[in-house]
Amino acid sequence: MSGTNRGLTTTQDEFFKALRDEPSCLAELIHPIAALSAQDCIEVYRRGYRARLTETLGETFEATWWVLGDDDFLSLAGRFTSENVSQTYDLSEYGNEFPEFLSQTPVFEEIPFIADLARFEWVFKTIFHKKNLPSQTVDWHAVSADQSEIRLSLSPSALLVSSQYSVYEIWRRRDQNIGVLESFDWSIEEPLIVYKRDSQVFVKRLDLTTFSLMKGLASGLSLEDAIQRRLEEVGPQLKPEDIQTAFTLIAQLGVFFPVDALGAKGSMGERGK
Repeated sequence: MSGTNRGLTTTQDEFFKALRDEPSCLAELIHPIAALSAQDCIEVYRRGYRARLTETLGETFEATWWVLGDDDFLSLAGRFTSENVSQTYDLSEYGNEFPEFLSQTPVFEEIPFIADLARFEWVFKTIFHKKNLPSQTVDWHAVSADQSEIRLSLSPSALLVSSQYSVYEIWRRRDQNIGVLESFDWSIEEPLIVYKRDSQVFVKRLDLTTFSLMKGLASGLSLEDAIQRRLEEVGPQLKPEDIQTAFTLIAQLGVFFPVDALGAKGSMGERGK
């Protein structure tokens, strides 16, 4: 790296530190402007940076803002940006901790679904920026000779998320009058899969058996073990037709692949809560 590039990188690092209220020698590198001192200049940039962080939160958590209203959202976003500085130059990665932050505030007691709603919005944004699902199709008949031993991987462009509240239904109504929240029961458990295909993000509600099996498969369980875990959860209530319905949907969605199909040696890891 040339000396010029090293100097530019050092200046950028010092600038970023100053924006995050970390010890920095940036003031020594700034030429005061008119009546503004070096520290005044830094403070102008710092306020602008925090405003941009708040704007980023608003873009990501649109439905959360809708539910909270302008005053509460901007107040909470201001607190969050003060307590959680960005650790990256890429602002699209900022806000991962916001749902957890909301769960620790008094507003969570008043609006119990608010943290889960924000968590869903983060998942949606994450999938939006993922690549499309692989275009290949899997011949399930060819790979199911010994179904009990098959292990599947959840596509990197899909995530499982579950909430005890109807966060997807709330999110879908974010362009309507806030009074719409009084017109339906949002306290219904909602297991979901969010995935991307053909440059679009899709959200699919799942029944509890399908969601449980998907979580098991995504965590690396074999088909047999995933079914056994669901059986332990619900006992004799689990019917063969429930299993058949679940795996029919899994095949239709095309979000799971035999590990070899994605070139993986193990599970893609468990997704969702």
